[in-house]
Amino acid sequence: LISVEHPFLASPRMHARRIACALVVAIVCSTEISGNVYNSLDASTGTITAPGTTATSCTLDQFPDKATVNFGAQFTITYYASYKVLQNLQTNPPTTYVLYQRGCPAPADVAADATIAVPVTKAYVRSSTFLKWIEVIGERSSVVGVNGLYTASPCLNQRINSKQTEDFSAAKYNSSGFFLNSAAPAAGSLLATQLDVTFTDPFNKISGPNAVVVSSDSELTWQANAEWGKFVAAFYNREASINQLITTARNNWVCASKRSESSLLTTKKTAVWVTGYFASYGGFNFAKCSPKSSKHCDLMTAAGLQPLDGNTFTGLGTDAAQVTAWAKDADYLFIADNACTYKGLAEPVTVAACDEFWKNLLAGLSGVKAVQNKQVYDIGRSQDPSGGSDFFVSVPVEPDVLLNDMVKVVQGDAVSGHSMTFLRNMLTEGTGNLRTCADYPAAVGCRPSSAVLAGLCPAQGAPTIALSAGQGSIPCPATAGAAATAPLAVWGVLAASLVALIQVLC
Repeated sequence: LISVEHPFLASPRMHARRIACALVVAIVCSTEISGNVYNSLDASTGTITAPGTTATSCTLDQFPDKATVNFGAQFTITYYASYKVLQNLQTNPPTTYVLYQRGCPAPADVAADATIAVPVTKAYVRSSTFLKWIEVIGERSSVVGVNGLYTASPCLNQRINSKQTEDFSAAKYNSSGFFLNSAAPAAGSLLATQLDVTFTDPFNKISGPNAVVVSSDSELTWQANAEWGKFVAAFYNREASINQLITTARNNWVCASKRSESSLLTTKKTAVWVTGYFASYGGFNFAKCSPKSSKHCDLMTAAGLQPLDGNTFTGLGTDAAQVTAWAKDADYLFIADNACTYKGLAEPVTVAACDEFWKNLLAGLSGVKAVQNKQVYDIGRSQDPSGGSDFFVSVPVEPDVLLNDMVKVVQGDAVSGHSMTFLRNMLTEGTGNLRTCADYPAAVGCRPSSAVLAGLCPAQGAPTIALSAGQGSIPCPATAGAAATAPLAVWGVLAASLVALIQVLC
């Protein structure tokens, strides 16, 4: 005989088990990620196509891949079925952007400074500090306009040279469009393109249609700064891509920091971060670590150094004697400047004049321990065709690479796995940003031509290789490695527990 249990005759305990099983399976299935809808790329032409959705699907969750804002970054993302709301809390008052899925209706009852269909396909990126975020998530081809040639990206230089991306730096903008020294909007070029969005900084809020202010540089830590990649990626529905990148960079940061902790001396070495030298704006400017720490103080601390707080300097930044008296015991000087402009030099500035300027400036600080021991570094190791430092483009995306540089400076050959990327020794490797690679091929941090960079792009639209992939990361100590990957381990345990629970109940 075969015993068949009638569903209505099952025991209360069996009913409870079945209900629990259904609930667990429902939870597991409802959280399954199918992926956000994003642009498709034609690699042969370097153009992208925006997807659409059907009206019947707009009541369903269009954004299963979501981003969560961490490290106190000053913006928010709130998700709804067919739209998401971003708010920049750094602006005063806060600015609000509604991003709705293409093919779905825009919400009519949500107040916003701009309402934009996503994923966007045509963008003007006014600040180079946002460019790499767009590249690493695979949306370089959406960049129609840039504000000058301030990028060392081979494939973006190729787009600029082939006129797929336009330099908007000479154009002005008003509600009628972009102007080039005329009374009518520019026609016959990418300046006349109907743009989906303009990514701009807090100082140029009205610089293009659908202007979106990205305030990453105002954050107090590099980790919070990097979180703004999620803000930018939300316009492309690329939350999954940016989440993975930021997690990897964070884990690399933890590894490098743990490496510093494991090799600390009994007395920490002291370091000074110079945010720049400007002849007309007080000379040396120093990173301030209190009452709120700056991201540079956070960086030096992570590298195992003791930052010298710029708030304790009460002298004149143009007075070498006063600077020396304050910083004389500093073991390291980091100068976030490699330029020859704004130094009071006669135009046009020559290589010799620029070298002489930096040589004399450092000679005036000869009483500082860092100068005596040749431990003075600028950010001139990697330049773009305009002489700008790639530091400003790449570090917001991968702050871990900068930390790797600093740890290698402090520990030298004691660490392996990483090649110097941004920091350049000013007393042994070079200064300034005027040496071109054509005339000075052996110079550390020479200025490449846009054409040479473009020739390094393997294929039109090829994805950007993250710096950490090319330069390597400092290996993580065993205990730090376990800690860095703990979140993944937790999810693995949770998943295994859910499977076991389903097996028991069902």
